[in-house]
Amino acid sequence: MPEVHIDGWSAVHGAELGRDWLVAALRTSRTDPAAVPGPQPIGLDLRERLGRKGTRLYDEVVLMTSAVVGDLLGDHDSTAGSDAAALVIGTTNGSLNSLRNFCEGAFAKPPVMNPAAFPATIMNNAAGQVAIRYGLRGPNATVSAGVLSGATAVRYAGRLIRQRRAEVAWAGGVEEGATTATRGIAEDRDGARPWAAGCAMVRLSGRRSERTLATVTHVAQRRLPATTQSASPETALAECIDDCLLAGGISAGAIASVVLTGCGSATSIAAERAAAGRFADAITVDLGAVLGDTGSAGSAYTLAGQLASGNLLDDRAGAFSIGLAVGDRAVNTTLIQLTPEN
Repeated sequence: MPEVHIDGWSAVHGAELGRDWLVAALRTSRTDPAAVPGPQPIGLDLRERLGRKGTRLYDEVVLMTSAVVGDLLGDHDSTAGSDAAALVIGTTNGSLNSLRNFCEGAFAKPPVMNPAAFPATIMNNAAGQVAIRYGLRGPNATVSAGVLSGATAVRYAGRLIRQRRAEVAWAGGVEEGATTATRGIAEDRDGARPWAAGCAMVRLSGRRSERTLATVTHVAQRRLPATTQSASPETALAECIDDCLLAGGISAGAIASVVLTGCGSATSIAAERAAAGRFADAITVDLGAVLGDTGSAGSAYTLAGQLASGNLLDDRAGAFSIGLAVGDRAVNTTLIQLTPEN
């Protein structure tokens, strides 16, 4: 069974696209936390960046995902047209703003409905539009798991590679900003941090190459109500951490960096912090404190943060990084082993 390697990643947040901005933000969060700008609305003109042709009906979710995947494809154009190139996107609702706009037209008197706008109301719209734009003809999937959507997408894509249904895969999560449609959710949820838009994606491959940044050692998940042993997020996280350490054949002392998703309720954030205490010698990063609550993109940002954290280490080659995420009904831990920066 082939290993799953990460040979690229990119993310968009505020006015930044790529990798350098997140590395810089993590460094600032450790040296001068007060200087971290925090949650930012998407400030890039993504439609201008992508080109006006074919993007007229793109909503924010599709624009962000297209920009991030396009940034990743810069060095890997030759693989895009393959039937073995998969795309897996994690999102809880797709675009609620697009759904709201369509429904408002449907219930207006007289009804005003644009048939061309209907696809944007469907959860898998982004996955379909991005695949069409870049010619990704392999497996195409959308997964929904709240804060864990991004991590679940990566786990799903890794399974496609291990089962040889795909040779490469782009996977991650996306969350739209707090528009009129989503503001009610942002205000009603038990959220401890401001809502923030963004998208983070990684490129996975079944082959190790000179571009390999890390190897995915293990992804563990537990549904909170599934067993009495996993009744609390703290217990479930401990079980997932044990799974990852066992899969890697390492002890807690071998972990060089710990990245917390930092999204959701105060209870979820506290559970992640408590679990991080197990790794006393590791660098700990709370991404929620840096970016805000990025919702469905949260655990995808966590993986991006794990990759970026390698730049904070004295020696990243062979170092292990673990990401922790607690959602409403499940928890996730992702263990990766870093390679020298390319």
